[in-house]
Amino acid sequence: MLVVFESMLPIVALVILGVIVRMSGIIKEDGWRGVEALAFYVFFPCLLAQVLMQADLDGRTVGNLALTMFLAVIVLSVICIGLMPIFKKTKGTSNASLSTIFQTATRGNGFTALAIINNMYGTEAIGLTAIIFAAIAPLLNVLHIGQLAVLGSGNKPGLGAVAKRIVLNPLIIACAVGLSINFS
Repeated sequence: MLVVFESMLPIVALVILGVIVRMSGIIKEDGWRGVEALAFYVFFPCLLAQVLMQADLDGRTVGNLALTMFLAVIVLSVICIGLMPIFKKTKGTSNASLSTIFQTATRGNGFTALAIINNMYGTEAIGLTAIIFAAIAPLLNVLHIGQLAVLGSGNKPGLGAVAKRIVLNPLIIACAVGLSINFS
C-alpha cells in the first residue's frame, strides 16, 4: 500500500498545483484553455507516440497479452452500449451522461498505472504496460471519439463525419505514428 501511495503522491501534487494555479488567477481563462489544448494536442500525443515507438511488440506472449486486452475492451464496451437504452428508458439518462458512463467504465488512467507499475515492478514491467497501451489505446480512442460524435450532438452525424473526427484526433494520430515507427 505504501508503494501505491508513494507512486500517487507526485501525481496528486501535480493536480493540487494545477488547482492552485487555476484558483490563483495566475493563468487567465483564455490562457488556461491554451494550456489544456497544449496538453491534449501536443504533450499527451507525444508521450503516447513515444511509448508505442519503444514498446517491444515481438513474440507470442506479447500477442496474446495484446489480444486479451483488446478483447476485454470490446466486451466491456459491448456491455456498456447494451445498457445504454436501459438507462435511457428507465432512468431518463441524457446522452451526455451516457457518454460519461461509457468513458468512465472503459477508460483507465495510464499515467497513474505507469507510476504505480514502475515503483512496484520496475522498468521491465513498463514494457508490458506499453504493450497493453499499444493494444487498447487506439481502440479506446476510436470508441470514445465515435460515441462522443454520436451522443455529443443533438443530431446523428453521418459515418463520414464520425470517421473524420476519429482520423483527425491527435491521440489516434499519435498511436498511428508510434506503431508505424515501431513496426518499420
